[in-house]
Amino acid sequence: LDDIQWADDASINIIETLISDDQNPNSLMILGMFRSNEVDESHTLSRAISSLKEDQKSSNFFSITEIKLDNLALDDVNKIIMALLSIDNELETYELAELCYRRTLGNPFFLIEFLKMLEEKEMLKFNLGQFRWVWDLDEIEEETASTENVIDLLNSKMKELSPQIQELLLYAACLGSTFRLKELHIVLQHKKYQHLEDVPKLMRQIEEQLFIEPSSFEWNNFESGSALLTYRWVHDKVQEAALSLVENQQELSKMQFEMGQVLYRELSKKEVGKISLFVANMLNFGLNNGQKSLDFAELNLLAAEKAKRVSSFQTAAKYASAGIEFLPPECWTTDRSLVVQLHSTGAEMLSALGEIEESNRFCDFILSKEFSALEKVRVCKVKANSLASADRKYDESINVCRNVLKELGFPIPKNNVSIGYKAVAGVIRTSRETKNNSRTEASIITDRHILAIMELLDRLYYYSYMSSNTMLFLLSLTQILQLTTLHGICKQSPPALVVWGMIQGSILGKPKAGAQSAEKAMRMQEKLSSQAVEAATVCRAHVLVFPWSFSLHDSVKPLLDRAYKCGMQSGEVDTAMLAYAAGDVSIPFIMGRKLRVIRDGCDLGIAQAKQVKCFDNVLYLQMVLQAIENLEEESNNTVLLKGTVIDEDKINLSTPIDRVLLNHVKTFLYAIFAKHKLGAELALVKGNEFSKASPGNVSGMYDTFLRGVSLYAMARKTKKKKFKRGAKEVRKVMKRWLKEGNPNVRHYVYLFDAEQSVLEKKYDAAENFYRQGIRITTRAGYLHDSGIINERYAEFLLDVLSKKNEAKVRLEKAVNFYKEWGATAKVKALAPEENIPSELFFNT
Repeated sequence: LDDIQWADDASINIIETLISDDQNPNSLMILGMFRSNEVDESHTLSRAISSLKEDQKSSNFFSITEIKLDNLALDDVNKIIMALLSIDNELETYELAELCYRRTLGNPFFLIEFLKMLEEKEMLKFNLGQFRWVWDLDEIEEETASTENVIDLLNSKMKELSPQIQELLLYAACLGSTFRLKELHIVLQHKKYQHLEDVPKLMRQIEEQLFIEPSSFEWNNFESGSALLTYRWVHDKVQEAALSLVENQQELSKMQFEMGQVLYRELSKKEVGKISLFVANMLNFGLNNGQKSLDFAELNLLAAEKAKRVSSFQTAAKYASAGIEFLPPECWTTDRSLVVQLHSTGAEMLSALGEIEESNRFCDFILSKEFSALEKVRVCKVKANSLASADRKYDESINVCRNVLKELGFPIPKNNVSIGYKAVAGVIRTSRETKNNSRTEASIITDRHILAIMELLDRLYYYSYMSSNTMLFLLSLTQILQLTTLHGICKQSPPALVVWGMIQGSILGKPKAGAQSAEKAMRMQEKLSSQAVEAATVCRAHVLVFPWSFSLHDSVKPLLDRAYKCGMQSGEVDTAMLAYAAGDVSIPFIMGRKLRVIRDGCDLGIAQAKQVKCFDNVLYLQMVLQAIENLEEESNNTVLLKGTVIDEDKINLSTPIDRVLLNHVKTFLYAIFAKHKLGAELALVKGNEFSKASPGNVSGMYDTFLRGVSLYAMARKTKKKKFKRGAKEVRKVMKRWLKEGNPNVRHYVYLFDAEQSVLEKKYDAAENFYRQGIRITTRAGYLHDSGIINERYAEFLLDVLSKKNEAKVRLEKAVNFYKEWGATAKVKALAPEENIPSELFFNT
């Protein structure tokens, strides 16, 4: 498979599935080639390769081998020339190789073309008298001085062919990277090509020149215009060279536009639809001359939607923009649907690409005209998303949704008392309805008006959640679920049901019911067959609900990877980046995975989040990355978030959740670096703000644990009641979670039981609890938690039981865990030169 950097997301998914299919009993080898200079870290192909490499670590079913091919070095070029010319003395060919290297820069394709040209022009020829290859280096230098690149070389070669072949090459190149003879025949007839009967022979001659190759079908009757053979250019530079046979770019554009018109006119609508991308490409050259055509605008919309379906957002945006340019003035009054669809599609695609300014321009056009509320829904969603993601103006996003909902006859109250009353009533009603109602069997909503309301409510509860507007969040969420009960399911129903499951577990204290709601939602989304719905449902279920009832080891990463892919492929970049941040950073962090792995996840996530303008994710990932730099001793600070990534004193904390996230990362650093006085004071000030601001978030359980570590450390050290009360409250929450079936907090509970036992002077019980906690964390691979519990156990052994040798053993174990984790700064702080002095074990 060549040039897979151009493959759409669906094709890459198929390749990935074929490789990783462990149910296939047949052997399969796939060779894929791509240009690395066209594939950055955020490219779908890069992500797929990384995912397969990760899967390979735990599977013996397949293996991935990556071979990086650079351009040929001078010595390699010389060896190739020696082999081709059957010469053994490398000095004999070195100067020729040096010239060839300068002309081709070591590109293998260019090198072969250059050598072929030298032979054809008899600058490199076989002398029968001497029975060897001969050449005149000065002649080659002079004759090829104007050949700066392979396009010049190929262009010169083409110009030596007959005029009828050159003409054929030019028309074929205008048709695209692949072309059917049927379309070529139509163009040739229109151009009154004088050699129609010779086309089969001429095409074979072009094949012999290695410019093109057949890619599908067989010869049919060419004279009847029904030839079905499809050709492709052997290299994109060959097509480029054929196009350069016309030196005047304006003349070439005019020719391509004319060809597009011919094909649009001569082919049936169904046939145009099959090759809409190629026809649209040619027609779009007419934009340079100010052409206006509703037909061509509609064709570009068709091409944009086709590109959107295969997740080629850049291409889709290009076609939508071209379609808008083809629209005649004031057509919005006569062809409203076409105008709305082009602007909405363009705005959605540009927003997904992070081109917010241009996206807003398309949105503002629709919003400035007298379109109905129903017609404005798509651009309103894009506008609101842009305000939230790029500018983080959640209140403005909420107002955009509110205004359109009002126009749709579904007003949302602005008075906080009214919102609160309706929210509580909605929660009570939804609680009652979800006990026995199974929405998975409900019919799918088709009413456009109801669907529009559902779309806006979906956005409204998301923005409310992000801005910590709890009552508005509950109101808009429960309204979606009530509309689902009344009218059936739609794309917003499964994700909303998952969030309701989060409320059942985190707010109403019914995690089992919450998990059941999430499982219902997972079944429901299968009925809708939508990547966007799958992304939102899977992501929210595995970040907000299932971690409170199921082990984090239960295949969370592959499922969140799937949510990420579906989100990116469907344009739901907010969901995709949330899935990425959880699957590649937050959950691995909670599970104590090695810091270098999480660092890589942060680096890639930051780059991609910036690209798609998801700045919520950027700030969080930067905080985590700076914390990792502190731990890896790449910063002069330990608990201050100041370094090469961010400076906590200069962060713009523009939303309530920003401060919560900063406090969360600071709490983590205080606990790890044993700055427990700072950690305990912060814990008392912030309380369970994380769980309040982001209920259900899996990181909430870890934040609670970290608060407890510092609170218990200071309770033991100072014996102050405020620390004891805070610590006991955290332990109470943890034990409740464990009782409710959360398997991920068991080792947290063991540590807090041990710490509480120390306070109560039940030392034998304390030792037992410490050891049980260590056993669980070691078995599960929680490197940082293993370090923390061993460190706390060591301090107990030294300070309370005066068992110096045993304390040293435990502290050495803690050092080893921190070292394996990658926290070199912590290792250095805990055990300078790993020679642990008994007097300086701990610093709170």
